[in-house]
Amino acid sequence: MSPLPDSGLERALDSWPLWSPAPAARPGNPRRLDGGLTNVSWRVATCRGDAVVRIHCADDGRLGIDRRREALIVDAVAEAGLAPAVWFRDPGNRFTVSRYIHGRVWSDADIRDPGQRQRLGAVVDRYRALPLALPARDYVAYLDHYARQLLDRGIAVAPALAERFQRWRERIGRWQYAGWQPRLTHHDLTPGNVIDSEQGLMLIDWEYAAPGCAGLDDLAVGVVPADPVVEVLAGLMNDYWALVRAQLCGGGEGRV
Repeated sequence: MSPLPDSGLERALDSWPLWSPAPAARPGNPRRLDGGLTNVSWRVATCRGDAVVRIHCADDGRLGIDRRREALIVDAVAEAGLAPAVWFRDPGNRFTVSRYIHGRVWSDADIRDPGQRQRLGAVVDRYRALPLALPARDYVAYLDHYARQLLDRGIAVAPALAERFQRWRERIGRWQYAGWQPRLTHHDLTPGNVIDSEQGLMLIDWEYAAPGCAGLDDLAVGVVPADPVVEVLAGLMNDYWALVRAQLCGGGEGRV
């Protein structure tokens, strides 16, 4: 699934006159970045400072990614100073160019540290307060989308996973209309998506973000949800996503 440097990356670099701010010459010195669980990203040098060229996964729809929704969310969180500014979006949604953030990517040790979790919690509070005119995520439909693809292609789901989904499906459906207020939710708040920079904590990889259950992001900062549905839902989304990726998307890199 990973693009070759002379294909997707070269196409992205050729778009440099359209970037904003536009560099004076074609970017160079591409270095593939570690991590990145759905896409492949490259750091490139420009006279405007380094940029990140993110080559999108070709299986966006299968993985439940909506690039239009992602763009609206990223613009809002970048304006709030919580994510890198976007320099260019390919009209065909094949790649995105963003400002490179100098800083340290968090590790598992950071997410376990109470002080660091408190800092991250403050960032979460800021972005979930942003007003966004987007529909709330329908979590049952989201899971059904994964399950239906597997069923249609005759791909077996582990009996324990299928039974867990069926046992909780109706309860998740009732819960998501139980009157709680949807808030902007990252849905992938892992250490690799947190950068400790001079400007503070910056978050990347918003492609699964949507107005939804704030408790799903609270799990990442050590807050145990009052309703067990939240933890069950988080596990189901990750497990079904991983199965779809492995069976239908070439087994590349990825996560919900």
